[in-house]
Amino acid sequence: EFTVNTKPKHEVEETDFLAFQYAIDAGVTFIMTDHISVPSVTDGSDLPASVEPSLSTHWVRERLGFEGVLTTDDLWYDKVVDRFGAEQVGVLAIQAGHDVLLKPLDAIKMIDAIVTAVENGELAVSQINQSVHRLLYWKARLNLHQERFVDTSQIDSKVGISTHRDLVRTVAERSLTVLVNNGFLPTNVETLGDIVHISVQKTAQHQAALDITARLTEMLPVRQTFALGPNVEAEVYTQAVTAARAADTVIIS
Repeated sequence: EFTVNTKPKHEVEETDFLAFQYAIDAGVTFIMTDHISVPSVTDGSDLPASVEPSLSTHWVRERLGFEGVLTTDDLWYDKVVDRFGAEQVGVLAIQAGHDVLLKPLDAIKMIDAIVTAVENGELAVSQINQSVHRLLYWKARLNLHQERFVDTSQIDSKVGISTHRDLVRTVAERSLTVLVNNGFLPTNVETLGDIVHISVQKTAQHQAALDITARLTEMLPVRQTFALGPNVEAEVYTQAVTAARAADTVIIS
């Protein structure tokens, strides 16, 4: 199943699309769509943005004014292949307005399918040429036609440096949203009492989840942490519920 954005049209325009508009106005040159459908702005279509022209072309390019490179998300996912076909999804994505097809199940077969689609008129040569022009333009802007390789010895001094980490922290802090408060915030450690942390993980021992757990333990007197996920035994869920009911504060991440 594909994720569905169920927000009404006005909310999508005022929140989701507004973020894209800010990025485009700031000069972003590369946008990746996701396998998410937004029926309220596509006349009820359940097609994800990766193959939905009204999202990729009408909204991103025509309404929001994006002129850069548009890429899909990974195309090898089972849900994508099962619904649209391992090769045909590439044709559909280009028809929707994408310039780049990311990680197909079989790149050679997808290329063959695209060539066939051009030959039989499913894809316009002019659209292919336009995408090629965008890619070559940005490669030239980055001087890749003269300097194709980077100096790997400079990576540590240019990537992940303190200014980057400070920016990441600022973005994270400013993006936090309190949906419901009920007088709980602001708070302090003394008022939290007995704390239980429940970590919901898509995959066991995910590094991001481990980092969050470690950070919470440093900041707060967490008595117990439970890692829950699809492969966790039912007994652990029972223990987590029991501990949560007895705790003064439950943190879910």
